[in-house]
Amino acid sequence: MKELKFVQLKADCCIFRRNEPALTFIALYVDDVIVIAENVEIMQKTKLELSDRFQMKDMGPLHYILGITCIDDQSNGKIGLMQEMYIDKLIDKYRLTDSKAVSTPSDSNMILMKNDRISNRCDKSLYQSLVGGLLYAALATRPDIQFAVSTVAKYCSEPNQSHLIAAKRILRYLIQKTCYGFVLITLNFLVFQMLTMLVMWMTDTLPLGMCSCSEMVVLVGRLRWQTKGSVYIHSSS
Repeated sequence: MKELKFVQLKADCCIFRRNEPALTFIALYVDDVIVIAENVEIMQKTKLELSDRFQMKDMGPLHYILGITCIDDQSNGKIGLMQEMYIDKLIDKYRLTDSKAVSTPSDSNMILMKNDRISNRCDKSLYQSLVGGLLYAALATRPDIQFAVSTVAKYCSEPNQSHLIAAKRILRYLIQKTCYGFVLITLNFLVFQMLTMLVMWMTDTLPLGMCSCSEMVVLVGRLRWQTKGSVYIHSSS
């Protein structure tokens, strides 16, 4: 990689970067290689450079890797990441496919404790496996469950039934939201959508259920995500 003038990132030792002749990244995982370049010409050149030094096979555009589906909809100016297949397998693994879905990943009326002196112990390996699966989804494409997952992850050393119920609730929340993920839309396509919806609204042809133009404008700005716990104030006894 040094011969090709790629520099290993300090933040992740499996990712390499090259600035010239154009910004290029190479991500490695075991025997899988992902090449990210500014344009197709640089992409092809980088692939040739790698194939001259390593025995490799070009698998074409990236669609799926490590449980993550990669969206590349150039015609509509969209790219994105989601874990629909991964989450479906997770739900099926813990036999929650037919369970009733919930609208929130955690129950605000339920306060988890290390030992509530009521709940029985649960299978430790089962609990840790479930939390580990949820952590991967939360860190990769689902920030909406990050707080709930980080909460149940605190009890992996001595889990009980109340902790298991809370962890499974997160899966029940995901049942009807498996297709959620990160999607980035180019500004030109976004403006086109806004103008289209504005015309439809002015002509009273906007279908019921479509978001309004005011909601679309929010997407033009920077993306910010924040999760935090509720603030409780207890009176001194």
